[in-house]
Amino acid sequence: MKRTAALSFLLFAVLSLLLALLVFEPAGSFDKTALRFLCLMPPETEYYWGAVRSGIAEADASFGTYTRIEDYDRYDISSRLRLLSQTDYFHVDGIITIGEPSSPELGAAIASCIDKGIPVALIDTDMPGTDRSFYIGTDNQKAGEAAADKLLELTGGTVHAAVIITGISDANQSERLKGFRRVIDQDPDSDVLVVYENRSDKAALATFLTRTLKSRPSLNAIFCADASTSTTTGVFMKDADISRQLFIIGFDEVAPTPQLVADGVLSGVMIQQGKQMGYEAVRLLIDYKNDPALEPQELYTPAILVEQKDAEAYIS
Repeated sequence: MKRTAALSFLLFAVLSLLLALLVFEPAGSFDKTALRFLCLMPPETEYYWGAVRSGIAEADASFGTYTRIEDYDRYDISSRLRLLSQTDYFHVDGIITIGEPSSPELGAAIASCIDKGIPVALIDTDMPGTDRSFYIGTDNQKAGEAAADKLLELTGGTVHAAVIITGISDANQSERLKGFRRVIDQDPDSDVLVVYENRSDKAALATFLTRTLKSRPSLNAIFCADASTSTTTGVFMKDADISRQLFIIGFDEVAPTPQLVADGVLSGVMIQQGKQMGYEAVRLLIDYKNDPALEPQELYTPAILVEQKDAEAYIS
């Protein structure tokens, strides 16, 4: 009997501790009247996502809010759905997360939060047609257009390009490709020779580059539409023996991409404004919490083209 009672008490203590960990309550002194937000994002703390975190922290300091960041696997939608289902435990006043256009389950979870009076901000990737309160992130089509414009300038007006992406199903990369094609297709002397989907396979990308450089003598430009392909392509080109002039535009400031731009291996890199996204997401959530009647909106942040002369400022 005593043993059963002891086990029951231990189980109660463990459950109480777990519940306490779930409750959204920051340590230390905290204004209990402050708005509390929950941000669900990938675990990376450097570069793009690190900048988003920095923007959120700066906004919290400016506006007296508190944002709890919960990490999840970017490609594991179930973990995010699980966290969103726990909003009652977290006692949140607003949510920041990343859209996933191919997931109706996430759309339903967003609608459930809105029905509870919890505004939802989407960053990085939008989900048009859902009940989300607003989207803030890069206008990816314009970023693709800017990359194409720069390559047209660098090549003297005639681009024969390869576009390298990690995944065509990724909404952001697909939009960048669309913008890039739009500009190139409008030029009668230019074309996209090949679009290569790499799936983050470095060895396969090296093989593709070797074969393409040999089989397509007219190739004079490459657009890498994401961070992974930019770094891998740049590292390959640094050691490659290439007799022709080749212009390459990458995406995002993940090392060693800025260094490769500074060294002249890459012609430039499109850098997103993650810090601005994080800051504005918090600022706008305050507005939507205070006025639930606000209409849904999209706020686009620029992707800045960084060339060799400015690359040193982005080297870690």
